This record gives sequence, C-alpha cells and structure tokens, in this order.
Amino acid sequence: MAKVIAFRRSAAFAVTLLGLSIAFKPDDDGVVSAEVTHGEALDRFAAIASDYRVVAETPAVVKAEPDPATAQPKSKAGDAKKAS
Repeated sequence: MAKVIAFRRSAAFAVTLLGLSIAFKPDDDGVVSAEVTHGEALDRFAAIASDYRVVAETPAVVKAEPDPATAQPKSKAGDAKKAS
C-alpha cells in the first residue's frame, strides 16, 4: 500500500481508474491524498508526475524486547570486585 498525494488540489475528489474508485481527501495539514493498494493504479499515478506523487509507506518501527532465554543478567557493582 502507498499514499498518493494530489498536487494542486484542496478539496476531496474521486478518481475512477482501472475500474476502481479512489477517494482523495485532505488531511489535517491540507495535503490531499489517498491510500492505494493496486499496483497498476500506483504505476499510473506515478506516470502523471505533474499532478500526483506516490509515497511509499514504511512499516512502523517496533522496539524488540530482548529474549529472556538469551539475555544476559545485569551485573551488580559489587560483582566486579568479587571476580578479582
């Protein structure tokens, strides 16, 4: 899925492309865009660079928790003295 941004637009509108109805609408910042999943439709929008820009979506970064089975225990300040 990718976001398609429509330039020179300020209000909601729909585009019928390849039998699909793609609804564009402004966000809180006034950027008019639509979420598009159809690959050929994305290619068509990308080909009209003067009016549309295809922006690839990136997955959210999730911080992974360490695996408790392989995680090493935290050392205590006194542990270093005991080892010497």
